[in-house]
Amino acid sequence: MNKHILFLIHGMGVHKKNWADTVINKLKELSKDYTYFNENKLTDLVKFVPIDYDHVIRDVLNKWQEDSRGIRDFAKENGLDDKNLLSWLKRAGDTERNFLWSSVADVIIYRFFRVYSNRIRIDVIKELSDEINSEINEFGDARCSVLAHSLGTAVVHDCLHHLGAENWGDTQNVFGPTHWRFQSIFMIANTSRLLQTEPKAYDSIVRPGPNLDSNSYCFRYLNFRHELDPVPYPRMFDPIGWSSAYQSIIVQHYRDLGIHGLEHYLDNPRVHIIILRAVTSRWAITEQEAIKAVDNYRQFGEKFEAVEKIRDFLNELAMLKNELGQDLMPVDFIKGFIKFYQVINKHLKGIS
Repeated sequence: MNKHILFLIHGMGVHKKNWADTVINKLKELSKDYTYFNENKLTDLVKFVPIDYDHVIRDVLNKWQEDSRGIRDFAKENGLDDKNLLSWLKRAGDTERNFLWSSVADVIIYRFFRVYSNRIRIDVIKELSDEINSEINEFGDARCSVLAHSLGTAVVHDCLHHLGAENWGDTQNVFGPTHWRFQSIFMIANTSRLLQTEPKAYDSIVRPGPNLDSNSYCFRYLNFRHELDPVPYPRMFDPIGWSSAYQSIIVQHYRDLGIHGLEHYLDNPRVHIIILRAVTSRWAITEQEAIKAVDNYRQFGEKFEAVEKIRDFLNELAMLKNELGQDLMPVDFIKGFIKFYQVINKHLKGIS
């Protein structure tokens, strides 16, 4: 029997070629806590397929390192040339040591520079379709799910809609939702509404539904958000009226300074149990095991033992979120995005 394919889509920031190894190893390690996986190795059941688009962004940043006029012109034209907001422009090439610059640059490139976002979408769609087509040719079917993080949720939203909703060439789309669909879509720190262009996140086919439903493209849609993760805050993904096949899970654990990190999300049993069950078997983790794992998982651990120190900036984040509101103009979002990270960095220095 063919394996369940799990596409992994990375988020913002610098990602090396082996970026997915840490994610795969994290899921493999977590699976060992459950009896089913003592006899069934995760990698025997699941084929992990990383999808990389970071090379497109790095190519752009390398060009901007030599000539930063592209983003400087954008900043000036859109009222972003404030010295405090864009002081990191001078270190455009220093992405490995400047997470704020790298993250903001990634968002700006994907959301505002169409020539580059189209290139990203073309590359990602090709990787997805090649893998799905290869699986169908070999086994007659393809059981596929997607695990996307941060900026990657916006990228994968756009790509899945175009993959399923458009005809490629003169033939009928064999990847269309009435012919084929994804099993589960896992969106972690969802930015698909935050960075939406067309189609908008709530209007696309990237939603759960039954077979032969041309307006849906998966059987299940799981949305995960951390209570203090600043990235999906300004325009949260929170659809109304979707079927019970959609779930929104808010987590509240603290294990690492990078609460936005994918591995930090996966560490929580309320996240990884859903994923492991979906890509293997609904019975892979028993209800007793799930209840025990959730009950025994402490909210605060490791670097966050000092609970009060991390609670200090909750009010500041909430005030900034309320100030920005839910329907931002794109440029206001960029300003707010930078301010969010400035707030986070200021407070995290006190507990590092």
